[in-house]
Amino acid sequence: MNIEFHYYAVKYLAYMAGFREAEAQSLAEISQFINDSQQEIGVIVDQSKLPQDIKNRLLYKVTPLATKVFLPKTAALSPQNIGYKDDLKDSVTQWNSLIPFHYFPSMPLDPTGEDYVNYVTTAIRNFEDNDLFNTQLVGSIQQYKNESDPKTESLLRIGVLAHILAASFSYTCFNGLNSWRNTARLAEVFVPKTYQHPTEDYKPEELAKNPPVGQACVGNSVDDCGISGVFYHAADPTDTTYSATKTFQSISNILGAGRGLFRYFLLCKDKKPSDYDSVWDSTITPVLKELTADWQAPVSGLNDKWKKKTGLDYSYDANTVRANIMKLDNLYRFVIVADDLRKCVKADSVGPLKKTDSAGALEIGTIDLRDDKFTVTVRGQVDKPTALALQLSLKDKNFPYQQLAAYNYPFPDSSTAEGVLDIDFHKQEGEYNLQATLSDQSELVLTEPLTKNLEILLDSPQLLCRLQPLSPASLRSRTEVTVSNAFDGGCDLCYLDNDVYKNAQGNNVLDTYLSVRAIITLNKNYKFVKLRDYTLFFQEKGGQQLFHCKNPRFNHFQMNGSNSIEIGFDPEWKNYLPADNPKGIAEYELVLQFSADIVCTDQDSSLKQQYRTIHWDSSKVPNQAQAFPHVVFKWPVSANITESSRE
Repeated sequence: MNIEFHYYAVKYLAYMAGFREAEAQSLAEISQFINDSQQEIGVIVDQSKLPQDIKNRLLYKVTPLATKVFLPKTAALSPQNIGYKDDLKDSVTQWNSLIPFHYFPSMPLDPTGEDYVNYVTTAIRNFEDNDLFNTQLVGSIQQYKNESDPKTESLLRIGVLAHILAASFSYTCFNGLNSWRNTARLAEVFVPKTYQHPTEDYKPEELAKNPPVGQACVGNSVDDCGISGVFYHAADPTDTTYSATKTFQSISNILGAGRGLFRYFLLCKDKKPSDYDSVWDSTITPVLKELTADWQAPVSGLNDKWKKKTGLDYSYDANTVRANIMKLDNLYRFVIVADDLRKCVKADSVGPLKKTDSAGALEIGTIDLRDDKFTVTVRGQVDKPTALALQLSLKDKNFPYQQLAAYNYPFPDSSTAEGVLDIDFHKQEGEYNLQATLSDQSELVLTEPLTKNLEILLDSPQLLCRLQPLSPASLRSRTEVTVSNAFDGGCDLCYLDNDVYKNAQGNNVLDTYLSVRAIITLNKNYKFVKLRDYTLFFQEKGGQQLFHCKNPRFNHFQMNGSNSIEIGFDPEWKNYLPADNPKGIAEYELVLQFSADIVCTDQDSSLKQQYRTIHWDSSKVPNQAQAFPHVVFKWPVSANITESSRE
């Protein structure tokens, strides 16, 4: 995200949620300033007059000449700065600036461990998905409600958290460290509004030379408005071929982050977010789509552009905001917020897990994994009533920094505690850890928390499902297959019935007569219950989807036993593919998507709770949506195309 979201959209969203315009301006300024505070600046203070909280946290430095409190550096140097690459590689920048403000983890990171470099930033779509962020969010909402006007301190904290939430959408799959997670190569950038392909404007070859820290290897492409794009990145620490693919769309990130912030701001104003769904759908979404549709819109025109549409006054100047924050009272507030966030992302700042105590009992019930739900009941008991709290969390062991669920159930005066974890659970395979912790907040009965862990192993057809194209397929094992009409110019396949012609509007179009067949096969331990839907379409590179007709006369499927399905599409398409291309060719990928109900056939009774009917959708599984991964179709456009009024 850039200033168009962090300042302009944030102010609009806050105002629409009920903040006064002055409040919306204040928190939006802070949201953007997180990107603009790229160096520490010392402010001379009187040590005897320092607030006690600043003293207790040791957030000041005593030098022979003066005592100083430093404006926090919350962003790395800009790429235009000569020291940019060295700053990225600096571990202090990574831990103090990048991780807490831009690449926020879902749980505290242990700098002394081995796996912390593997964490990834995940989009904070639901606050409950990121317990670490949720804790900060709940605290800021309570602070805003309790603080008297003017709510300077809480607005500052809300503005910082607004930036963090928005950044999580742009930087999904990256982290704030020097890590293999960040090795990436920008492949393509597309501007939907103007049909431009400005990939070279981002200088991908130069970006590839940046240190693998954050999004440095793909640059500002994931921050800019009005674009979509693709980059390749490493699938594991040993992957030097960048075999994983990531697509991004700025409008998807903007609407996702915008929805999250609107909910956050409504909660601050003590409003129920679900009551404002119609406002989001009918008013806010169209405004965000319209105002962020332009790629690299001139900053000089943004104030008028946003004011004309929203009626709000816009004015942001980084130096003015910096000068205001460096006033002592504001500086102290900013320093404390930064310190809170820097500490919360480090595991060593929250202390070690306490040992269990035998003064109580804690039991995890049977796990129910039917359909796409995860349900389990946990019960705890102590000798006499006290202030109990039951905490439940579910984590993916293969991705330990991704917390799937976290709940806290309070029991103010009770000797028993019962909590039910009941969540949507669409993940289909892997190893998980369910942790339950029973604690006594008064420490009169349980002097230390009682903790239990349950390891859960889920097998899945996601990794056992094979999509094999029968036709068309590359006859020469090449990564691109050229399908031509009526001539073979070094092409793999030739379809004589394909026809390029000028339609009534004078545009070059292509009718395709292309037969397609594929087999979907499951491992022998699984079987298909029902094929729900299947779709075949051409995906124009960076553009629209063009579907094969749904007429059952022209497509079919056949069950080959219980674990294999053959899907076929007859030649008839007639979908008039646009064939105009400045390079003389029209490029399309062939995509097959399907959904089905799948069950495990293993009859081992001890494993019953580990399997369930799975509603499997290939479009939601990485690397499975494309049934023909090694086929890119190119139709050369004939030089002599005749006028036609074909229907």
